[in-house]
Amino acid sequence: MTATPVKENKRIATDWFDQVWNKGEFDSDALADGYHVITSMGSHDELTAGEYQGTVAHFHDAFPDLHKEINEAIATDDEVVIQYTLTGTHEGDLMEIPPTGNEVEIEAVDIVDIENDEIAREVFVADFLRLMRQLEVVE
Repeated sequence: MTATPVKENKRIATDWFDQVWNKGEFDSDALADGYHVITSMGSHDELTAGEYQGTVAHFHDAFPDLHKEINEAIATDDEVVIQYTLTGTHEGDLMEIPPTGNEVEIEAVDIVDIENDEIAREVFVADFLRLMRQLEVVE
């Protein structure tokens, strides 16, 4: 039995998500030409695949035990919405914030656009204010 486009899109997006964030393997073969990411890290940056790979590496350096647990994934014919919980221990510099040793836990959403079985775009929104509070940068 062949997977429906919706099920296949969900598999593509969740496999990519797990591979990049939980296994630390950034495989650009899953990405469409022109892939980009829109982030909510304070300035709503738009990143290329290479820039995003650097961001992922930066987070893994800051949180060596970083884990993103998928709480829910909802798919359509061309999009997958992943709601997840990020956890980790702050053991390296993060955006010029020295290591605190604090454990963090934040909620976030990643919206993944799929075109021709490839990831074309991601938009992610995370509770970075909560992260900064847990790192004791803001009250």
